[in-house]
Amino acid sequence: MGNENKYFICKKIDEPKRYVGLTLDEFIPIVVIIGLCFFFGSLITGFVLAGVVWFTIRHFKKGQGTGWFLSLLYWHLPLHYLQGILFIKTPPSSARHWLS
Repeated sequence: MGNENKYFICKKIDEPKRYVGLTLDEFIPIVVIIGLCFFFGSLITGFVLAGVVWFTIRHFKKGQGTGWFLSLLYWHLPLHYLQGILFIKTPPSSARHWLS
């Protein structure tokens, strides 16, 4: 057994990427909130508000898959907000009935 570090075995295959210990759908709102509060000069308020948002996202995401928050945005927000950013090749969510 020459090189034992040759292969990397994941702990879980479907484990999402983490940034500073947070998944992407938790990381982006927290960074935006802290950044805006830093820009307006109330960093402590930003940390408290980011903690509340983090706890709320974790509470609603409990037991769901990794793409749950993105799916929630797709079905409940109008598509023109996220058309060119996240959902490039998807039909609008208002077209819920497919014709065969």
